[in-house]
Amino acid sequence: MKLILQGYSGKMGSIVHAYLKSKNHEFIQLLDQFNQDVSIEALINCDAIIDFSNSKSSLRLFSYALKYHKPMIIGTTGFSKNELDYIKKESKNANIGVYVVYNFLSSINVLKKAIKQLSKDSSLIYVTDKHHKSKVDQPSGTSLALVKGINKNKLNFISKRVDFFAYEHVIEINNEFETIEITHRCYNKVGYAKGVEKALSKINTFVGLKTSI
Repeated sequence: MKLILQGYSGKMGSIVHAYLKSKNHEFIQLLDQFNQDVSIEALINCDAIIDFSNSKSSLRLFSYALKYHKPMIIGTTGFSKNELDYIKKESKNANIGVYVVYNFLSSINVLKKAIKQLSKDSSLIYVTDKHHKSKVDQPSGTSLALVKGINKNKLNFISKRVDFFAYEHVIEINNEFETIEITHRCYNKVGYAKGVEKALSKINTFVGLKTSI
């Protein structure tokens, strides 16, 4: 596929770029904080747009996706509910598919279902995420995704930021009789890039917004 990638020089973007390039995808434009001038020619010729930047830059690029009717995969976190509602509404109006996925690992969807089921009889849930100190959003997008749909009154979020590479989420589910603890650690982000590749294979099969692959 011919692709536009925003955020290619960032930690996640660089991994996605290298992995998809190795799978014979063609990048016809690369954007980052130093180069945000979107090529009209690239927009016309691309098959899809991928974004790993920040919510402000992502929404700006999304406006081009709407104008040129191009599907988009967004791995950026930090969107407000109103912004997600806007993406959902406008992608439908433009007849394009858009993924906004906070974690592209296939295991995350399995964990989400398990946590939702186990939380039904819980009274208190602790959600702890540990990341490198460069990560801005607290709690992380993955933390929020893992407990989406669970009564907010049960939830307590803890965010830890450290000086070394870390990607860890711990969900502690408590009730009167027991505590269940689920730990997820990621050691190699190439798994994320594989998830992006899977999203690319499905991006033209739906219209509107999806938040999981």
